[in-house]
Amino acid sequence: MILDSPETFVDENGKEGVKMGTTAFPIACYYDVRIYAMWHWHEEFEVHIVEKGAVRFRVGRETYILEEGAAAFVNSRDGGKAYYGQEHEIEPAGEGETMDHCVCWHPRLVGGSPDSIFWQDCVEPLLADKAFQGMKLSPKISWQKMVIDCIEKCWLANEGEGQGYALYSRNMLSEVLFRICEHRQAQHRVPVGKELLDASRIRLMLQFIHENYSEELSSGRIAEFADISESECLRCFRRTIDTTPMRYVQQYRIQRASYLLEHTGLKIIDIGVQCGFQEMGYFSKVFRKFQGCTPSEWRKRKAEAGT
Repeated sequence: MILDSPETFVDENGKEGVKMGTTAFPIACYYDVRIYAMWHWHEEFEVHIVEKGAVRFRVGRETYILEEGAAAFVNSRDGGKAYYGQEHEIEPAGEGETMDHCVCWHPRLVGGSPDSIFWQDCVEPLLADKAFQGMKLSPKISWQKMVIDCIEKCWLANEGEGQGYALYSRNMLSEVLFRICEHRQAQHRVPVGKELLDASRIRLMLQFIHENYSEELSSGRIAEFADISESECLRCFRRTIDTTPMRYVQQYRIQRASYLLEHTGLKIIDIGVQCGFQEMGYFSKVFRKFQGCTPSEWRKRKAEAGT
């Protein structure tokens, strides 16, 4: 089944709260027409393919400009008792319209159980590789084009849901992981201790923001949650996701407000308060800064687009 772009929520651990298929078939295929998908992570492997325009795709400390036909792979990780993915973000890289489609799948779809040869050959090498966050895939490089083609075939199989489509999808995704495992070694360095520490801290701080964005927040309060100084908090945000804590808070609040304006009938003033804005003039000003229009104009545009 092909889905429209799902709304991103986060659970108590800060992971993306999008339902990725079913327990029996843990895969999700969807169109992504969002203007901006903020920093988030989830336990599934993920590949985005750009259909139209150009996007800026950030995976950990890497930034890729993806033009039409190019793709990006996002790794998962073995966190001991559970899996967790690499932080990533996507946004338009130009003024024109952008669109991509995405396939997300749980490691067990390809690997089965951890004691299987499939897991050991194709899944475990990626989950255990702390140096490998993800990578850009270019249609101009033969093996990477093969990976993109496999994702496209998987996409089409799920779109049609013909006989044997689940097994065919698993075969295509097995090929994807095999090729990436085969070619990834020469492209990535092992992160130093400071980078790993930053990654752990930024997850804690983003989790705190996701859970408390409706409250009054400050850089000091965010830093306190991670048990670091405010100045170190600022440096960590700059080093990892190239922004400041309070700008991220604003972006996240506007993302949540945009969703509520489009998908609920709540009054604009109530949405503002729910998203941490006590003054409507300030809410409108910040909303315009990020979305290019007022909250009421945004709601009207989305309503007209849906008719």
